[in-house]
Amino acid sequence: MRINGQGTNLLFPGLLLNKALEREPVNLNHLKDAKSAYLQMAIHQPVQWYPWCEEAFNQARIQEKPVLLDVGASWCHWCHVMDRESYENPEIASLINQLFIAIKVDRDERPDIDSRYQQVVSHLTGNGGWPLTGFLTSEGNLFYGGTYFPPETRYGRPGFPELLKQVAFEYRHNRDKILQQSLKIKELLRVQIPETGEDSVPPALLLGKIIKSIKQAFDDKNGGIGRAPKFFHPSAILFALNQYQQTHDPELESYIRSTLTRMALGGVFDHLEGGFHRYSVDERWTVPHFEKMVVDNSELLICYSRAAVIFKDPLFERTSRLIKKYLVESLHDSSTGCFYSSQNADISLEDDGSYYTWTLEELHQVLEPGEVRVLTQWFDLSSQSLVQGAEGRHVLVVSEPGIQWVQSESTNTFFLDRLPLKDILQKLSLSRKKRQLPSVDESLYVNLNGMVIRALIVYGMSWSDKNSLAIAGNALDTIIENAWDPQKGWPHRITLDTSPENMLRFLDDQVQMLLALLAGYEVSGNISYLKSAQATADIIIRDYYLNGDKGGTDVPMENSREGYLLVSHISLLDTPSSSSAGLCIQALIQLGDITGNSVYRNYARELLNCYLPRVANAGLFASAMGIAADRYLAPLTKLTLVGRSEEPVFRLFMDKAISSPYPFLLLEYIHPDRTDLSLMSPSGKSLLELYNRNQRPLAQFCRESRCQPPVDTPEGLVL
Repeated sequence: MRINGQGTNLLFPGLLLNKALEREPVNLNHLKDAKSAYLQMAIHQPVQWYPWCEEAFNQARIQEKPVLLDVGASWCHWCHVMDRESYENPEIASLINQLFIAIKVDRDERPDIDSRYQQVVSHLTGNGGWPLTGFLTSEGNLFYGGTYFPPETRYGRPGFPELLKQVAFEYRHNRDKILQQSLKIKELLRVQIPETGEDSVPPALLLGKIIKSIKQAFDDKNGGIGRAPKFFHPSAILFALNQYQQTHDPELESYIRSTLTRMALGGVFDHLEGGFHRYSVDERWTVPHFEKMVVDNSELLICYSRAAVIFKDPLFERTSRLIKKYLVESLHDSSTGCFYSSQNADISLEDDGSYYTWTLEELHQVLEPGEVRVLTQWFDLSSQSLVQGAEGRHVLVVSEPGIQWVQSESTNTFFLDRLPLKDILQKLSLSRKKRQLPSVDESLYVNLNGMVIRALIVYGMSWSDKNSLAIAGNALDTIIENAWDPQKGWPHRITLDTSPENMLRFLDDQVQMLLALLAGYEVSGNISYLKSAQATADIIIRDYYLNGDKGGTDVPMENSREGYLLVSHISLLDTPSSSSAGLCIQALIQLGDITGNSVYRNYARELLNCYLPRVANAGLFASAMGIAADRYLAPLTKLTLVGRSEEPVFRLFMDKAISSPYPFLLLEYIHPDRTDLSLMSPSGKSLLELYNRNQRPLAQFCRESRCQPPVDTPEGLVL
């Protein structure tokens, strides 16, 4: 299947894309060929926007103007607010066109640009986020920046027109001072994370520091980490799950269970259609920022699937089921098999999540009085669940007594799935679906698809869900067919267009696809997936780590090098999604253990030695790196299976593997018809020969260098 990933009829705040394109293109700027949803929104703005390109910086040098950089996303509420207030205001736009060269960037399309400028602005101001508003020299070096600026002074922020005039005046009259300042600021990128002063940090030391950090930051009243605003920190949850499986630490168990329970019962989770919103604005997980992201839901699907198996918790199982439901029903492109990137929070610029919230009047219109009484027995419809400034609109959040009841029950059929509450929630869901649906960004990005493929495989293996495995396999095959380049690896965008913009390829694309391929191989035994994984790892080593820069970079050197892209950069910490560097090491160790090729584990060791001194004091924000260190230290454990997946005994073997006490158990699945014996372990070859003689599914468990005898019954398999 050949595809083109550009979405159509994308609903922007307040207007339809096709309606916008019907306008007379009087103010059409330099974004007319843009493919990203965020840039498409700005095509008819009176600001003479450029995409990120050399021409924009050349014009800045020729005209001796500073650069105004806007970085945002289609799902970003405050980006749309600033668009309407400033960039669609003819007077402010005229001021920008007169004084600046304006560049607009979609942070999902260009994560390399966003990560660099976010790091510096966060360091300078103490705040990051979107929209990111940066003022750059004509060489692309930032000298001033922030996030949202209002059209007049308020919120303790200067009015945008006055700020524009002041910045332009300083750039014209104090150019030398600004250039010197910008070079000093640029050094913040070169020294990304302070060194500990130690030449080496033992992996075990990092594990201890992360555990201590999680315990200290854990909010034992509300679950989660820290105070408001509250993010999920899925890497920290996964790190804690791995540690708990090995140590049964009761404090880590409390962190995991309390956090996952309160997140799943809070307003930050969509109880009607599934999926988590971006984050909570309060510490109780009550009122969220309402956009939904593939990133968050993919990582949380893995967290809840694994926690449900480990703790046998019906709430965690239900939550994982509803996350999967959301991803498949709302973000899955059935025509291509791939997944979209995000769903917006709002219908219009005046809106704040109204699709997901309810007034008391609306509830009484949909439900009978008795049904409202049942709903209020479990859900908090007091002032605590109101969205600030949203005119009496409530988030559906389970009440504190309901949460306490769930936490006190050791086993239960989860109450939200019981009658009559189940029918009430179904009734609300059907009513809500009649509302105008928030738009979906239909961009198809390789890294995000890799994330959701792996998550669906974890979920499918956990619950023997053939539908999830089939959807994941179809997406993986589609991306291989449409995006894989044996010479360069994985591009960022899945598309037929081969323009330079679409040839961008980032470390995260390679890493997420490497993990997806390894997951696909473990569940299917498809040797082509393993060979593609090996080729991907080789490209990572060649293009992202062997370029003379200590520790590597997120962008191959042939990409546009304007601005901060001249500086090699790699995200070592979770932000709060997992860092590419930490995931890369995890994948290299896994690949080395599967193939027996020591090259990959050796590279993983070198990277750990390089990175650990730089993240040792970062605590739980280094959790992805901590998982890599944990995996590196863990004894090699492997279960080799030979048989046909449709055989009942084979499924019982798989169930024992899923529920094993080993967080890093390798699964070597060998189909009986496999003829390519390359990359197969010696124990795998022996087991295949035995299967061919007896024609019965077989399993063999190995730990370090010791292997148990092959068994043909689940009862004989001891893990």
